[in-house]
Amino acid sequence: KNFPWTAPTLKDILPKEFVNNNGEKVPYDSSKVYGIYFSASWCGPCKAFTPRLIETYKAVKEQNKNFEIVFCSRDRDQNSFDEYFKKMPWLAIDFADRQARDRKS
Repeated sequence: KNFPWTAPTLKDILPKEFVNNNGEKVPYDSSKVYGIYFSASWCGPCKAFTPRLIETYKAVKEQNKNFEIVFCSRDRDQNSFDEYFKKMPWLAIDFADRQARDRKS
């Protein structure tokens, strides 16, 4: 019945809104190019990579405002997510939306 199966698009699996690091809701914008950043505060290599990604993100944003990174946390609790995410200049999938976070992994 569902053959041939087609993979869902990024738009199909992303939530309709994200959060910024001020806790404000930001709607999905179909005109933007999204990159998904899977990371966690407990991951040493991730924590080492995040500052480099921040530099690259800022440089890209200066050239192209239609690009956005979305943080998909693999942290184990809200506090860990909050502490790690507050250092990031991009958007995130709301930590409280476990179903949305799990769809991406």
